Amino acid sequence: MPLLRFRHNASTTELSDDAPARFGVLVYHKNGKCKYMPWAGFIDLKTARKLPKATPVKINVMDYKIGGITDRDDWIKVGDLQAVQGCYINGVVFAVVDGGIPRLVLRKGQDK
Repeated sequence: MPLLRFRHNASTTELSDDAPARFGVLVYHKNGKCKYMPWAGFIDLKTARKLPKATPVKINVMDYKIGGITDRDDWIKVGDLQAVQGCYINGVVFAVVDGGIPRLVLRKGQDK
């Protein structure tokens, strides 16, 4: 599974499937609001699409990497106008992956 990395204040945090649920990720909702939501891990795109009560959200991350080895050169930057597709369900957020790669989407205001 991939790793996601985001910055909060002066620290950088890596998120993986086994990251504690106490980690909050900054999520943008369709209504334009953003807030920190509990992290739940990764979910496959096909599975996320089948969940009837799931809400699509956008997760603010600065970069990601594929696989679990942490080598600084392997990080892939997420563009300033992009976010990682998220799936909000039952009070937690999953990052959506397609073929093991985080699904990138345009941020609010850039999708017109």
